[in-house]
Amino acid sequence: MDEVRLGIIGFGGMGRGRALEAVKLDGMRATAVVETREEARHRATTEFELEAFETLDEFLDAGAADAVYVATPNKFHAEQTVRCLEAGLHVLCEKPMAMNAAEGERMIEAARRADRKLTINLSYRATGPARAARAVAEEGLLGEVYFARTGWMRNRGIPGSGWFATRELAGGGPLIDLGVHRIDLALWLMGHPEPVAVSGATYEALGRRLWAERGRDYQVEDLAAGFVRFANGATLSLQTSWATNSEWREDMFTYVYGTKAGIAHRSVGGTYDFEARMWGETAGTYSETKLEPVRGPGHLEAFVTAIRDDGPVPVPPEDALQVQRIIDALYESARTGREVRLNG
Repeated sequence: MDEVRLGIIGFGGMGRGRALEAVKLDGMRATAVVETREEARHRATTEFELEAFETLDEFLDAGAADAVYVATPNKFHAEQTVRCLEAGLHVLCEKPMAMNAAEGERMIEAARRADRKLTINLSYRATGPARAARAVAEEGLLGEVYFARTGWMRNRGIPGSGWFATRELAGGGPLIDLGVHRIDLALWLMGHPEPVAVSGATYEALGRRLWAERGRDYQVEDLAAGFVRFANGATLSLQTSWATNSEWREDMFTYVYGTKAGIAHRSVGGTYDFEARMWGETAGTYSETKLEPVRGPGHLEAFVTAIRDDGPVPVPPEDALQVQRIIDALYESARTGREVRLNG
C-alpha cells in the first residue's frame, strides 16, 4: 500500500488534530470525516477539503478510507471500532479503549477475525522522555521493580465538552480520561506485571459545585485514587483529578522504583513539557541523571508504518485491555468499598 487513506470518525478537537497531523506524514492522507454535526461537516469540507458523511453507514458504503481514527465519545468506541474492523479497515481508537473490558475484548476479537490492525491512542509512549525511561527499564538497570506511583493531577481542569462529565457517554471522570494514560505508562515501564488485586476510591468534592456555577450537570468523579497489587509482589499507587486544591494546573508523573535504580517520567512546572530522570548508586555514590530523549516516530506515524509493513502496532490492544481491566476494578472497588480480585 503506497498511501493509507485515513477516515476520521468524530471531528471535534482530537479529530481535527489528527487531520492536521496526517497532512505532514508521508504515506498517509486524510480523506473523509464522519460527523453528525452539520457545522463540523462543513468545516471538514471547506477548511480541510475532506469528504464528509453524516453516518457511519454512508462512510463505509463509500469505501473512502483504508483506516480510521475513532474520536467520538467513549460510549461509541467499541461499536464503531468493531464495525470498521468488520468492514476491512484498520483502526486507531482514541483512549480509553472502551467503556469497560468486555467491550475491549470484543474489539480485539473483531481485529483478529478481520486480520486488521487495532491500536489505542495511549500516545505518551511515543514521546522522547518516555522512550528514554523505557530504554533504561529494558536494559535491566532498575534491578527488580517493586513499587511505582503514577498520576495526573489538575487543580482546575474539567473538560469544557459536556459529554466528558456525562456518565452514560464517558463512563467516568478523570480516572478513565487522564488516569488511563498514566496507568499505561507505569505498566509499560514496569514490564507489564500481572495485576491480581485492586483497591480504589473516588470523590466528587469540587466538580459538582464548579459545574453548577456554569449551570451544567456533573455526573462523574473529580478525583480518583487507587492501589494495584501484582502477581510478582510489586505494587502501584495512582491518583488523578480534574479539580483539586493542589499546586499545579497540570501535574503528570510516573515514578518506578527498583532495587538498583529508580526512574521518573514527569511534567515540568505544571506544563506539557516532560523530562525523564534516573537515580541510583554507583561505586558508593548516590547520583541523579537526566535522561536524553530518544527520538522515534509519533503514534500516528507508527500506526501507518504498521499498516504498510504489516508490522506491530505502537500500542498492542492487549496492553490497553489490561489498563481497562484495572480501571473497571478501581471503579468497582470505589463503589463497593472492597478490594477487587482479578484473574480468578
